[in-house]
Amino acid sequence: MPVVEPNLLEVQKLSKAYPGVQALDSVSFTVARGEVHALLGANGAGKSTLIKILAGAVTKDAGEIRFDGHTVDGSDPHDAVARGIACVYQDPAVVPFLTVEENIFLGQENTNRYGIIRRTEQKRQARALLGSIAPHLDPAQPVGALRTSERQLVALAKALRRDPKLLIMDEPSASMTDPEIQALFGIVRRLREAGTSVLYITHRLEEVFRIADRATVLRDGRHVVTSPLERLSRAQLIDTIAGREVRAEARRTEIRSGRPLLVVKNLRRGGVFAGVSFEVREGEVVALAGLVGAGRTEIARGIFKADAPDGGTIDYPTAGLRVSSPAEAVIAGVAMIPEDRKTQGTVPKMSVADNLMLSSIRRHASRFGVIRTRDVRDTVARNVRQLEIRPPGAENRPIETLSGGNQQKVLLARAMESGASVLILDEPTAGVDVGAKAEIHRLILEIVAQGKGILLISSEMEEVLALADRILVIREGRLVHELLGHTASSLDVLKSALGEKERRTANG
Repeated sequence: MPVVEPNLLEVQKLSKAYPGVQALDSVSFTVARGEVHALLGANGAGKSTLIKILAGAVTKDAGEIRFDGHTVDGSDPHDAVARGIACVYQDPAVVPFLTVEENIFLGQENTNRYGIIRRTEQKRQARALLGSIAPHLDPAQPVGALRTSERQLVALAKALRRDPKLLIMDEPSASMTDPEIQALFGIVRRLREAGTSVLYITHRLEEVFRIADRATVLRDGRHVVTSPLERLSRAQLIDTIAGREVRAEARRTEIRSGRPLLVVKNLRRGGVFAGVSFEVREGEVVALAGLVGAGRTEIARGIFKADAPDGGTIDYPTAGLRVSSPAEAVIAGVAMIPEDRKTQGTVPKMSVADNLMLSSIRRHASRFGVIRTRDVRDTVARNVRQLEIRPPGAENRPIETLSGGNQQKVLLARAMESGASVLILDEPTAGVDVGAKAEIHRLILEIVAQGKGILLISSEMEEVLALADRILVIREGRLVHELLGHTASSLDVLKSALGEKERRTANG
């Protein structure tokens, strides 16, 4: 009789690096058959990279993956599915204009021998699948009309239809209501009883202790611990996730904040964030901290009017202007550097000079609309020199040929040249090397020293503590805590983001 290995999944010395970032560094752990295994860690710990490698979406640099007794390459999504690995991501991979039924069967349609879809049978199977997951959903309903949590349930139904041996769930409850979460837990328990393994990624520790058998903690791309939950207390788990406590260091020159530049009151967007109120003043860096999916970027996009909020008020630096688009937000004194530099921040084929001037070219035009080319050249040359944008002659190169750090400096220059009084910086040093990061930090402090305000979003705790005057912790779309950046610690921020602290502001 063949010997059945106790572990369904074995990961040995798995490594993956991106430019300037070691996402995974020799990570090893196992997932047993019929086990619910929690994968935990703060932002940037390496969880997303790990599950993408397991799902075949990202190629590993080194290490070994054994699944169901066989060594696998881990570089083909179709092979991962065929072997029995299904992944339900935090952002559901569904097609909005297709129906619930069509999404569940997409790529695996129920057809007869002539290739014609058997609609009646497919609809019956869809109803049976949804019966234990989301009985209120109509198989004929377009997915585009569903709430995010309902789309998550459709993605789960599609994954379960494949009868996987390992189900990977990335923040499955992030957008769910309490009844939906209870139904989700019921599904997970039934899967465990049926012998299916579940790799469960979440920031909600209360869920970990309710549903998981064991937990693995990653920190800075490295494996820290794998342990049965019964051997870990809540406090121990938080300390393990946080690691060494990092404290803010006093700046050489304290910056005195001035008048409010940006005032946000009761900003809300249905199902995403609510009741968000804060100010950004002259000469200060205000950081939005929190875990992935907390709503930080969504709040910033709401302020910049990239996504229209449902309610609340925003007072911009230039008062009295109606703001309903990003272009109008720039005119009102707010500029934003988005997290996704490649698709939202730059025009890759355009030159550095053209990218730099995108938000300010009108300021260099005569009253007849003629561009003053000498002014433009002088402005570009000044920024290239002052920001040390490399290599020499970079202004004439397509911006896509520059390193990530130099591209980011071009975006900073563009924001400064726009004339905006408030800069929203979303992950400004993501994917840049250590030297470029230090230069960008220097530029940020120079900007606030000029009296501008910065709203910073960063997943790097040390960056937040090094730059922020005030830290606003966002949890599940709400502002739950405010900390003084010069006295805060990484543990303070993490505990608040995990819901372990009562609401408190910097003023008391």
